[in-house]
Amino acid sequence: MKLASFLYQGKRSYGIVQAEGVIDLGRRLGDRYSDLKALLQGNGLAQATRYLNDAVDVPMSAITFLPVIEQPEKILCVGMNYADKRKEFDQHNPAPTLFVRFPDSQTGHNEPVLKPRHSSEFDYEGELAVIIGKGGKTSAVTRRCATWRATAATWTAPPRLAAHLVYCR
Repeated sequence: MKLASFLYQGKRSYGIVQAEGVIDLGRRLGDRYSDLKALLQGNGLAQATRYLNDAVDVPMSAITFLPVIEQPEKILCVGMNYADKRKEFDQHNPAPTLFVRFPDSQTGHNEPVLKPRHSSEFDYEGELAVIIGKGGKTSAVTRRCATWRATAATWTAPPRLAAHLVYCR
């Protein structure tokens, strides 16, 4: 089941993505779950699956995708977690680097990502994102999704400082 947050006729909602459009779960479950984050945190996936075979409410061409989770509490990222990546950047420390992203740095699917005027380098790559539904010691991954990360490379910390900083991409 593919889930998304979206904008339709000026109103925010969330739903099940099908090839031809979206089944609007916000319309069906919005009184219990205000957004996709609330649905996941409230264990609402079982309720959502009841609508999996419904006809789509909104054609794909009529929506604007929003970030999957618009206001996540935390976005923690792991970099340099592949040996080939460490070689590419001449990194000799075998430990991955940790960095944070902020909610307002996200965009929705097919939305533009703007390169800052003051940066001469702009890097991007595909990433795997995991969404934790509820916090706690035994948290389970609720959903996974492919995502895309863009970096103004001239703004990141040099390797010798990276171990001492939490930096943003």
